[in-house]
Amino acid sequence: MIQTIARKIPDKARIWILETNAIFKAIANNTDPHMKGLLAIWDTYIDKLDKKEFDCSWCMARIHQNFINLQDSLIEIEREKKLLDL
Repeated sequence: MIQTIARKIPDKARIWILETNAIFKAIANNTDPHMKGLLAIWDTYIDKLDKKEFDCSWCMARIHQNFINLQDSLIEIEREKKLLDL
């Protein structure tokens, strides 16, 4: 299940997440730039968010925790991609 969700995230977004360490730098509030990026990725590629979720601290914390859970899968996908590109 986690791998399936992680694979929905395109290369460019996955690379941004990993290179900027956005998941661990993010603070679950709507003014943090890393969290804004993660919310945009979630909204675009994983699950369309309701507008009120962008102002809901509990919703942001849940999405942030989802990304923490995805971190290992994102790293694994990136490793696979690099091996295929050799």
